[in-house]
Amino acid sequence: MGAQPSRKSINSKVDTAKIDWEPWDRYFPGAPPAEGEYGGWVKVLRRPQGDEKGWTFLFKWVGWPGKTVRHVAVVPDDGEEHVYTLTNPSADPMVLEGVYTFRGPGAKHVGSFGESFTSFLRYTTGPDIILSYEFLDRKETSNA
Repeated sequence: MGAQPSRKSINSKVDTAKIDWEPWDRYFPGAPPAEGEYGGWVKVLRRPQGDEKGWTFLFKWVGWPGKTVRHVAVVPDDGEEHVYTLTNPSADPMVLEGVYTFRGPGAKHVGSFGESFTSFLRYTTGPDIILSYEFLDRKETSNA
């Protein structure tokens, strides 16, 4: 008799086209709420289940015309954050390029979101907590 696969060895697939975009402030405490089409939006690809922790999101930022949102956030003390941001989205998967960022437990960080972009976010426990944010005119943040 063969060994039973562990629960963690079971694969799952998610068709992202069948998942609705939701405002990111539902999952990221303290995040600025989306207004109309502008702001942060997520598709939840994985949520905690039973004793398994962690969240996985497809994240898109739709920037306000002429504005940048600067925020201060922190990774939960018991988790890690993995971010892959596409720098040149393309229909050709061989051309996808991006920037990978890792943040360890309790890492405090600052970000400025102006132009629209898309990221893949993976948290080993809970999502970032947004400590503060402010809206700035885009010209003020061109060197940020």
